[in-house]
Formats: sequence, C-alpha cells, structure tokens
Amino acid sequence: MNIKKLDLRFNSNLDYDHAILYDAIAENIRQGFINHIGILSKKFKSNMDWWVASPSSRNPDISPLFHYCCAFRLLQELIDKRNTVIEEIIVDSLAFRDTLLKYLINKRLTTCVSVHQPKHKLAKKIVNIIYVLIRLLIPFLYMRSLHFRRKTIHSNVPLTLIDTFVIPGFERIDRYYTGLWEDLNSLERETVYFVPTLAGFSLMQILPAYKQLLKSRKNYLIKEDYLKLNDYLYAFNHVLRVRRLRVPRVIFGDVDFSDLIQEEIYDMRSIGSSFVALLNYRFFLRLKQNKISILHTINWFENQIVDKGWNAGVRTFYPRSESTGYLGFTNLCYSFISVFPTKYEESAKVLPKNIAVIGQGFSAIIRKYMPSLNVEVAPALRFRSIWEKREQFPHPSRFTVMIALDGEKIEYDIDCLQQLYRCLPPLKEDNWCFWIKPHPNTSEVKIKMAFGEQWPDKFMFVRGDFNELVEQTNVLFSNGMTSTCLEAIIKGVPVIVLGKRNRYTFISIPESIPQEVWRLCYTVEDIVEALRFFYNQGAGVQSRNRLLGGEVRSKYIEPVTKKGIKQFLRLDSNIRNSQLQRHKVLKN
Repeated sequence: MNIKKLDLRFNSNLDYDHAILYDAIAENIRQGFINHIGILSKKFKSNMDWWVASPSSRNPDISPLFHYCCAFRLLQELIDKRNTVIEEIIVDSLAFRDTLLKYLINKRLTTCVSVHQPKHKLAKKIVNIIYVLIRLLIPFLYMRSLHFRRKTIHSNVPLTLIDTFVIPGFERIDRYYTGLWEDLNSLERETVYFVPTLAGFSLMQILPAYKQLLKSRKNYLIKEDYLKLNDYLYAFNHVLRVRRLRVPRVIFGDVDFSDLIQEEIYDMRSIGSSFVALLNYRFFLRLKQNKISILHTINWFENQIVDKGWNAGVRTFYPRSESTGYLGFTNLCYSFISVFPTKYEESAKVLPKNIAVIGQGFSAIIRKYMPSLNVEVAPALRFRSIWEKREQFPHPSRFTVMIALDGEKIEYDIDCLQQLYRCLPPLKEDNWCFWIKPHPNTSEVKIKMAFGEQWPDKFMFVRGDFNELVEQTNVLFSNGMTSTCLEAIIKGVPVIVLGKRNRYTFISIPESIPQEVWRLCYTVEDIVEALRFFYNQGAGVQSRNRLLGGEVRSKYIEPVTKKGIKQFLRLDSNIRNSQLQRHKVLKN
C-alpha cells in the first residue's frame, strides 16, 4: 500500500481508516501516557509553573502531546505491520519532525518529513499574550475605580465559596449550579458566596457583565476586588519562569518525547488559562491576608489548569478547610483523559480533598487512575428537570434527527453538519427533518457562514430547553463530547456519535450502556446505515429504550433534594456545627 501524503498535524483530518486505527491506539496507550506524565510531574513536585503549563494538564484539546504519541504509534503500525510506503509526512512541530526522522533513518526509509507551521507564529503568540493581559487587567482596573467598597464580610463567619463560570447570556442565570441559590433560605445564603470567572466575553462585554454581577442579589465574591497588582505581575512573569523548566529524558514506547514536551512548554499554548490559574492561586493568599474565614470551597472540577490553581490555593493557604471538586456534568468518559485525578496530582496538592459526582455510577469511573480518591454523590443540579415525567413525543408522521452542537470549536460543529449534509442524497424519504440545536454561545449566522454549502431546506435551527426538544426527536446526532448523549438515552432516544478524524474521539456514554441504543460512526455510509436502523425500529423497541433510559437515570443522575443540597454545601446542621466547632478550635 502506498500513501502519497500522511498529515499528522495537530487538528488535521485523517482518512477514515486511519481515524479508526488512531482511536484504537489512543485507547490502548492512554493509561501508559497518564502514568508517564505523572512520573514526570514528580520531578517538579509543587512547582506551580509546571502545573499550569499545558503538558501537565493531559488535555488533548490544548496539549498536542497525546496526539503526537498516538500519531507516532499510527506511523509505526502503518510501516511495521502493514508495510505501507509513505512518500511524505506533514507535521507542525520541529521536535516531532526530529523524532520521526530518527525513526525513519533507523528503518532506512527515505520518507520526506515536512513542517507546516502557521505564518508569523511568534508575532501571533505575542499578540495573544498582550490580548490576554488586557482582558485580565480590565476587571482589575474597573474594581479599583469603583467609589464603593466590597461587601463587608465578618472574619468570624466561615464561608462556603463556590467556583463558577459566567458566559454571555447567562449573567442572571446560573448555568452551572442551576437553582442552587433559590434552594437556600435566607440564613443559609449568608455564608454562601459564588466566585465567578468570566468566559467567552469580548473586551467590550466584560465591564457590562461585571456591572450585572455587582447588581445581583446573589452573594458574589469578586476575585479582582482582592487581587493586587503584584499578583498580576506574578502571573505574567510565568512567561519568563516557565522557560527555566528543564524536562528530563522521557521514554514512552521506546521513543524519547522530552524534546516535544520542552517545545510545548516554550510554546505556552495555554497561556490564558495559566494566568487565570495563577491568579486563582493568589486569590486565596489575599483572602487569608484579609482574614476571611473559609469553611468549605466547591470547585467546578474538570481537572483543568484553572482548577489546579484554585485547589492549590485552597490547600496551601487554607489547609484545614474542606474542599470539594464538583463534576456537575455527565460526559465523564475514559477518553476525556485530563479529567481523571492521579496520585501525582494529589501529592502536589493541586486536587481538592473530595470529589463529588452526580450519580453513583460515576463513582467507580472517576477512580480509574486513583482508587483511593475520596468520592461522594451530590445532586445533579444541571439535570434536575430530567426527573420530570416525559410529556412529549415525536410527531408520528415524521422522523426527526436533532444535531446537538457543543460549541467547543466551530470546526467540530461544522464537521457534524457537513457529514449529515452528505447523508441527504441517500436518505430520500420525504418525512425526514433535521433540527440543529446550537450551543448558547454560537450564533446561527456564524454557523451558516462557516458551513460552506447552500443551507439545506431540511436543516432547521431550534432553541429552547434541550430536554423538551429531545422528547420530540427520534435520534440524537452528536460529536460525542457533550452531556446531551446521556440525556437523550435517559429519555429513550437513541444516539449516533460521530467519530473524530482529527483527534481522539470522545464518547461520553458510559461503557455499561448497551450499544443497542447508540452507534459510533466514522463514514457517511456508517451514518446512513445507523439512521435507517433507528428509523425502522418498531414501537416495542422504543418502549424498551425508554425503560432502559429510566435505569440509566437512576444510576447516573442523582435527584436534587433539600437534604442533598445541605450535605453537598456542608449546611446540614450536624455537619455545619461540627465544622464550626472544629474551625473555632483550629483558630484558637
């Protein structure tokens, strides 16, 4: 077999056969990869500049390192086992090029390896750093310009701090802890404060968003109101400090990847997240200096760089306080390798003391790489409506496919739509319709402009509550990395997951759920076959799916109750009293 060009750049599309093989390789090596990053992390111990750099995150969306490991194994498979002759390999990394050349020379192969990098890479990096600086300084300067001071907080009242995110359109609605504030009485609200991080706002939108938060009746503790200019200098100096990190030799699968890791550290791919993480860390220092008592912190936990900064701050400056990482989502899958805590992270104290999942079924999953992890089950706040009785059903005379776009990257959303677009000619039935459910952050105009084809008549945008919409659909189509997959299955709606061609495919469906209700598809032919399979299912199969959905709900979605909320926030009278007593003893 001959291949003229093999594109192994980060985010470049592979052929379908190669994408399937790539996913199999990724699944095979993920545990070894996590172990190697953990062993490397031991060298840097509690060095915050390492923990806020992208290689330590293991996040395949921001760090290309896992991709390079998979891509190298893919190349080995093609050459060593399938006797493939490759004329040219395209990469986007000088270090990866050198790694491939060593392998090819050893094999006595004359394959050309060319490097294609973005033009003006250095200039773009500098512009990005400046943009991030301005973005972070705007709220800081704004808070310093206010004529009034922050809310008075009595130092003798221990607080519960809740880490949350605010995105455009949700300044007044809590998208992450849905209904939590409303479930608290006036006495409980006195000790509960939300700590917001703004995400997805343009420079012009930042100040209006902060003004909206400051007007809210909700308790907000604004980080920028406590941070000092010195904290920003500390965060920004990460750019210089991180270049002093020296990576030791890292052998993974008989290949030295240390140069790749060093290159990634210098590239500073996650610079915005790194700055926010370091400011999170210093935020707790400033709270300590202001004599703010903290009983309990809750971190919206995805084990991302920003989470490591938050939890390191809590564990360093409030070592005796309770800390919980809340996994308030359902897309907890093994392919989401960065989210899983490890003993190396615990040793460096960049993890919370406890992890809270939203269903008993997730308890064993989250312990995958750290069996000793402290795990509790907390209310599924974002999914409280999922326990409501199904009120709607698909229209009997039409077959509705809903495409749930996750909004993570416009390219992923467009790939989903284009794949379905290619399915239209083989699907000649007149009664088929396709509902496009965009992410709240993504406009319909932006999607249509990026689509690149004439917009099909059968594609119709829908807005509104997902749970209500999915009840009216026959099949959900998704790229996998979204909680909507599990939500659909719970409602008795089968799911088609589109396999990625440019990255490890995220499948946010627990392995215990039978594949009778979901399919993984890579090609147009796969998708058409799956759609026709679900189209031809009778009423008996649909009833079985709904019964299965009820079982899945009981296992993975914890109902929201007053008791559950009190336990989660440590507001239960017995827990609260014992903690208050403990806090007083420790203070004395």
